[in-house]
Amino acid sequence: MIKHNFKIIWNKRGSNAPILIEIFLAFLVLFAVLSYVIYNVRMLSAPLGFETKDKWIVYLDNMYVKDSLDVINTKDLLQRELLALDKVEKVAFSQNILPFSRNKSMTGGDAMGFEISSLLAVVDADFADALDMNIIQGRWFEEDDLNGTYPVMVANKSFMDAHFKNKDMIDSIIDYRGEHRLIGVVEAYRYLGEFSENEPISFYQDTRHEPAAGNIVLSM
Repeated sequence: MIKHNFKIIWNKRGSNAPILIEIFLAFLVLFAVLSYVIYNVRMLSAPLGFETKDKWIVYLDNMYVKDSLDVINTKDLLQRELLALDKVEKVAFSQNILPFSRNKSMTGGDAMGFEISSLLAVVDADFADALDMNIIQGRWFEEDDLNGTYPVMVANKSFMDAHFKNKDMIDSIIDYRGEHRLIGVVEAYRYLGEFSENEPISFYQDTRHEPAAGNIVLSM
């Protein structure tokens, strides 16, 4: 019956042209809506990479105009004072790319013979713990890493899939922003929110030359 009706419409396609166009446009709209729904459902079901419950972000003014020693002293003082509060369980610092911050810092290079690019985050040793990030390989930064032969880095899975797919690179030296030893991989860090892609990102440990104290993450 349906086949017969379509044959009648096709045989009278000249007079039925507006109807055929409407049907075609309806299918296009339906396809676009379904694609949009499927995309957003996929985004919502993908891991965010960190917890949001009982987490607070504090933005600090004028930290970037201080010299590195003043920044470190201010950071140490703030950490002690905040941890002394009853409701504060964990305190961490980050230079940039905080959850839902909309900041974007990128870096890239081809020192290894191929192009590597990613978002860039400078954070401290408490950052992953404060946000309950899921480490799927290796580990996060430790204070002793500052005394190692090479500075260390952590990447997300998207970074590894984009540049070192199916390779175990833990404890390998990656020549990216200088030579760094990769010590860990996190599942994800979709800091722009549930509807954002899991873009490649690399994390670097704060140092006296590059202290991460522009912003604070509080876990309550």
